[in-house]
Amino acid sequence: MINGRRPIPASSTVPRRFTARSALVLLIALAGCRVAGEAEKNCATALVYHPVFKENLCPKVGRFGNTKLAVPQHYLLGPFVYKGVDIWNKESWEKRPKTPTFDNEIGNFAIKIRHTNFQPILSRQDWEDYGKLGSAIRAQPPENRWIHVGFETPANRHGTPTIPYFYQMESTLGLQIYGQLVLQKEKAWGLDHYLGKNPPGIGYEAGQHEFFFDSITRKTKIHCKTTRKSVPPNEAFTFCTHSFLTNDGEVIIDVSNIQDRSDIARWREVEQGLQEVYRSFMVAPR
Repeated sequence: MINGRRPIPASSTVPRRFTARSALVLLIALAGCRVAGEAEKNCATALVYHPVFKENLCPKVGRFGNTKLAVPQHYLLGPFVYKGVDIWNKESWEKRPKTPTFDNEIGNFAIKIRHTNFQPILSRQDWEDYGKLGSAIRAQPPENRWIHVGFETPANRHGTPTIPYFYQMESTLGLQIYGQLVLQKEKAWGLDHYLGKNPPGIGYEAGQHEFFFDSITRKTKIHCKTTRKSVPPNEAFTFCTHSFLTNDGEVIIDVSNIQDRSDIARWREVEQGLQEVYRSFMVAPR
């Protein structure tokens, strides 16, 4: 919730297809706005100090299954969505749960954190650094990369069982969707590596798909798409999405705006860091 304003309607939930480009659109819409919570008297848990806006605000609360979460607002990227609520449909949004309670089941939410240390925006300098993401076409230097991270349950992801969803690219259907994928002889960063047969072409639809899987845990999938700009010298650029399951298998975590393929090398560190961030949102049973 930004200054009490609800999000602008569109067609899908935020984290599910929350790419770097769509994140940029949302950030432009929210530029200059201050984060604010619902009335403090309605908080379901203790207020949390917002380090940039210097206010005590209600965390966003709800549950994934039996796991209660309280997410401080300075982490959030976009709306905190409850199950069954379509943020892009005015009627649905108006009927969203108005009272913060841990009984409300979460549909999805997304956060923004620095890639190097998994910390949210904690200062004005962080805020300025985050603003340097710019057009989202070129990656920032390694020390100033920020990742957008979505959280949702496997059941919310196409309604399919977790493992078949993660590995559908190995099926006939997957080959039809993404083109012929070839398993490479060498693993990449310890991951099985599938590469589309056709090299990247010009334009988004002509991109070359690439997948990386952890065949040991079967809980990690990374999808990259490389395409070439239409303007000479037709420079290649890549966008990747890193998806994995929490240790208990209850939640899918998506990192949706990886713009430098070399960042995939840190996939284990990223998963460990984000697991810790997720655990920090958990509210211990009383």
